[in-house]
Amino acid sequence: ESRFGVLREGVGGSIRITAPVIDIGPDSYIGSVAQFAPGTGGNIEIIATESLSISSDGGNLGTVINSEGAFSATPGNILLSAPNIFISGADILSDTSFSEASAGSITLLAGNSIVLDDRTRLAAISYYGGRGGDVRLQAPNVTMQNFAEIQTDTYGFAENAGSVFVDATDFTMTSGAQISASSCFCAYGGAGSIFVNVENLSIIGTGDLESPTGIRSVALGSGDSGNIEINADTVYLSNFATILAYSLTTVQDFIDIEEPDRLPGDAGSISINANELFASSSFIETTAVESAGGNLELNISDMLHATNSYIGAEANGVSTDSNGGNVFLSQPQFVILDHSEIAASANAGNGGNILVNTDAIIVSPFSSMDASSQLGLDGEVVVESPNRLIASVTPLEAPVMDITEFDEDPCEVAVDRDRSSFTVPQSDGVIATPADYQASPLISMTEAQKETIEELACVSPAQ
Repeated sequence: ESRFGVLREGVGGSIRITAPVIDIGPDSYIGSVAQFAPGTGGNIEIIATESLSISSDGGNLGTVINSEGAFSATPGNILLSAPNIFISGADILSDTSFSEASAGSITLLAGNSIVLDDRTRLAAISYYGGRGGDVRLQAPNVTMQNFAEIQTDTYGFAENAGSVFVDATDFTMTSGAQISASSCFCAYGGAGSIFVNVENLSIIGTGDLESPTGIRSVALGSGDSGNIEINADTVYLSNFATILAYSLTTVQDFIDIEEPDRLPGDAGSISINANELFASSSFIETTAVESAGGNLELNISDMLHATNSYIGAEANGVSTDSNGGNVFLSQPQFVILDHSEIAASANAGNGGNILVNTDAIIVSPFSSMDASSQLGLDGEVVVESPNRLIASVTPLEAPVMDITEFDEDPCEVAVDRDRSSFTVPQSDGVIATPADYQASPLISMTEAQKETIEELACVSPAQ
């Protein structure tokens, strides 16, 4: 266990650790805190020339690296740099509270790889302060797994939450990992935005929406949800992976806390620019529970293939201006919807529009494109494609058999031929019914019995 930090009123001191190999073990604390006076908290820099490892075993204290500014003070920034960075179960925090200052930033730079594992949390938060801080990850290979989380958030009268930036060649999220830019219920500011610039993005869920894996910007207060922008060569989503921009608060929620003048914010927009997008049992969605929906833009140059997936921009607001968002699907060579849905629906407002421009589109019988509204005007679904195939079946060629040789002797039983035969015999008479007279059973009689019957048959009635 180790505790190392600087606490000052006014300008906080800075912390800089450099070494070839740095290993920060369980129940360790590194922090710089400034409070009660205008000024900037010190920066924290941890730089390794070979590898950097930060871990926690789940003990009471945990492993924390923290830069904080409170009561008019500004927090410093946190920088972690090494060829390989591995963080397991630790908290890397930058926050500002009760200050007009913005939260500090958290930056991870690696020449090879960054791995966030086992509920690691990178968080930049503003509590009743200025704008939330940003979180940046830059490395050729970035992996988030086992419920690791990157979070920006804002509370109370603070400004918008900070943004999240990921720049990588390969970026993988699995087993409950999340990137979340959000605003809490008490917040007046909006949620932050998320920007992902990679060659390959792979999000593999847990198979359970109660433990989601993915990217989300969620507004729980009166500010708008942030936007999500993904630029990639290939985007692969599977097993209940999610990319979500939500506004989840209702008007009644604010009435219940006696703040009827507050209204829910709108949902943010989602933009995915990629060569290929594969979605299997996954969700790409911008949704507002009681406000207007955001737009969903999929700029795909090669193929969009969705299987058992949902792509939508919904607005469930109760006012007539709560219109559904628009869904734009632009310029892919192929669009395949297999048991999937594209929606731009609304409740009280007008439905959004769905615009699909592609070289070829194939839609299975159990897929749909819906731009309807419950109470307002329906939107339009426009598909511009020279090759459009919807719920059809292509007949297969079958060989034609020559049966003339069977017509020449249809009654012949082909016992001696090297082939099978099929014979349908005719019925030998009319089949009896239960109402017909029934034949007597055969009875064995002696010669004497036969002679007696013949004598009786020859006796006339008069006798």
